[in-house]
Amino acid sequence: MGTDDWFLTAAERGNPAFRLPPWSAGNRVVAHVHGSAYFARLVEEVRALRPCPERMGLLTRAWAVPVYRLVYDPDGRPLRYRLRRRW
Repeated sequence: MGTDDWFLTAAERGNPAFRLPPWSAGNRVVAHVHGSAYFARLVEEVRALRPCPERMGLLTRAWAVPVYRLVYDPDGRPLRYRLRRRW
């Protein structure tokens, strides 16, 4: 299977105004089986992120902090345990 099999042709895209080529140099296609490699890579990339240096406004903090506490758990507990307040 070649890389041309991964991209739609201009006719298949159905947008005559689209001018970019369906490929670009330097991109590569990586097949992920059941997401195992994808999620490991996703965690690696997210952990490499650094916090934004600018301060959050009060309105942003009002919704962002509760969402952050719901999503992130330093102990690595699954969400169902956190919601039940179990380990």
